[in-house]
Amino acid sequence: EFIKSGTPVAGILTKCDLPENPDSNKYFKSNSIPFHRFNPNVPQARTELIHFIGTHLPAENEDTLLSDLLSPADTVIMVVPIDLGAPKGRIIKPQVFAIREALDSHAIVLVCKDSELAQCIKCLASPPKLVLTDSQAIMRVAPLVPKETKVSTFSILTARFKGDLKKMILGLKRIEELKDGDTVIISEACTHHASSDDIGRVKIPRWVSEYTGKNLNFIHHQGNSFPAELHNVAMIIHCGGCMITEKAMQQRLKTAALYDVPLVNYGIIISYIHGAMPKVIEAFPEALQAWQETHAAPAV
Repeated sequence: EFIKSGTPVAGILTKCDLPENPDSNKYFKSNSIPFHRFNPNVPQARTELIHFIGTHLPAENEDTLLSDLLSPADTVIMVVPIDLGAPKGRIIKPQVFAIREALDSHAIVLVCKDSELAQCIKCLASPPKLVLTDSQAIMRVAPLVPKETKVSTFSILTARFKGDLKKMILGLKRIEELKDGDTVIISEACTHHASSDDIGRVKIPRWVSEYTGKNLNFIHHQGNSFPAELHNVAMIIHCGGCMITEKAMQQRLKTAALYDVPLVNYGIIISYIHGAMPKVIEAFPEALQAWQETHAAPAV
């Protein structure tokens, strides 16, 4: 199961102070799995074990949220709507991470609500390099962004950082194939109290239903309750995943791929339904190419 899901595997042979079983190495060798013999009576055993594990750990993710999009002194505007879903007295993690990474890139960061965006842009001597917004405000923000300025959402940045943005863009075509009675899973990695107009439980099901014109069966999963099997599931719409690790998000993508179920996240589906594609992915060449492959104009 580990090998099938692409999870790195290493073996530890314990009790190696006892007489060796001649078959103890057979399984690891036959499956080309690196292994280490651990004898607790050897003074350097713990150090050797730590070194072995460290040697076989997968490389850390070197991707970034947005630093590769910015140069020193570039101006980036981050649009942070304050609505019923916004936590009182703070802003959410993707916004905090984006601000910090932009500052680390020596960019100039401006933060405003969507209602002040036009005035914020007007105050600048030249158009900003990048505008980032909460996904739910993309329909209000996109028309205000200058033509020469790239625009995207915090959720799309997170999809690129923790998930697979290209694969999610390719998966968008499934929304056009949905039929009456199809099951669509709405998956949220965090467990928050749903508001009367909750994004996952109310808004996205409403938008998808209105867009497709289909009577769909929406099933909601929160926290760690992502299903292990996805039989008879047509599509998964996942949150940005800011509350889970990259590995956890990748595992969910792998599970979906095993069942040939496309997984897209909130920012991608919202931008698609509200006509902001492909503008919100123009800064990401691989994602833009995937869009062009699946949404090319038919030959005349």
